[in-house]
Amino acid sequence: MEYPASILTQDLLTFAPGRSMQVWAIGCRLMLEEVARAGAERMLHYRDLGSYTHLHQFVPIAEFIRHADARGVSAADYCRLSIYHSQRGEVEPGFTFTRPLPRQTQERQLSGPTGGDAGIPWAFFTSVVLPDITCSASDGRTFPAHKGLLNAPQQSVSTLNFAEQSPILAHLLRLCYLGDAPLPQDHHLFLAVLKAAEKYDMTRIVDLLVAKWESVSAVHPASLYFAALHYGFPELARIAARRVPRCSHKLYVPEMELAPAIQWQRLSDYWEGAATAVDRVHHATSKVWRSEAALAPLESQSPQPQKEKQRQKSSTSPLHPRGLPCHVGCETRGPEWVQQRRDDVVAELRQRPSAQNMPSAEELFQRSVAPTLSEKPWCPCCFNIAQDLVRMGTTFRQGMRLALDEVPLVA
Repeated sequence: MEYPASILTQDLLTFAPGRSMQVWAIGCRLMLEEVARAGAERMLHYRDLGSYTHLHQFVPIAEFIRHADARGVSAADYCRLSIYHSQRGEVEPGFTFTRPLPRQTQERQLSGPTGGDAGIPWAFFTSVVLPDITCSASDGRTFPAHKGLLNAPQQSVSTLNFAEQSPILAHLLRLCYLGDAPLPQDHHLFLAVLKAAEKYDMTRIVDLLVAKWESVSAVHPASLYFAALHYGFPELARIAARRVPRCSHKLYVPEMELAPAIQWQRLSDYWEGAATAVDRVHHATSKVWRSEAALAPLESQSPQPQKEKQRQKSSTSPLHPRGLPCHVGCETRGPEWVQQRRDDVVAELRQRPSAQNMPSAEELFQRSVAPTLSEKPWCPCCFNIAQDLVRMGTTFRQGMRLALDEVPLVA
């Protein structure tokens, strides 16, 4: 009905000056580009209403996204609005609010649980010996198996019908058998297999896949954050969120097209909460950092003969960070190095709140000595530096982990 649609559209556009966010949301929800653009253009004046860096930091839009007015608006819609807002409307040719941008269409396409055959263990089932049951997937493909492993009824049941498609069922059945089973390479397939394992109470397989999530989520953490929420795994989404670099409005992955805008807002809120937690632990532990050598014994010694001073000055042994020679000529990098490492760790955590990537005490010790080290690295005058490395690798590391665990992902 073109004529009623055009009349209603024109009426809707008259609301843009006073209800710009609602008009933009309706345009996105109904795929009406003209309406979405009208609302977005009126939102440009928000820059003059407060000091903030990106649109998602503006309280009205953040609150709008959290409530029912934004129902049906995707995280990708929100991303495109933020890009438009950050560039003050000066966007690339072909920019649209309701569809992927030209550069975004070149990203890898959304893949469902059936996407691609890579890594699916089809060949395994050709070598199953003496099967006593057939498992049938929803798409008609069948797999030979054994009742004992599936806890299937022992009576005369020859076929089990599953609602899952064949790629999911293939991985699920293969994981029931011993041996080094390949894990799903596609993260949508990985999560679909995990969902099926939960459905059938396959506890061992669930535990295995959850344990592997840490390494799986390191590859495409932003994609896995949105995918995990889509499949109903908020705790797995939290793990992936820790690995997503704290970036601006330009963050885009295809999964955002199907994710509600609130999930992007929650990720932004998580970044803010994680940054606050990092600062809190940083300030709370600042009093325990000394990174100063115990120089009193050296400074209190009686004046040395001139020849001895000349000998020390010409010596090739490394100097203490304050310019004084160490007792045994240790080759540590000094307190400045310790402080720099701590600052680097804090800066990294503010950008990517993944405390599991923090160096351990052992790693810090290994990095703290010169490459040409032949003697033991620590002497009495550098003992406090060693203590600081232990604090950074244990107390500081543990404190950051606990603090980040307390940051809520869902508001």
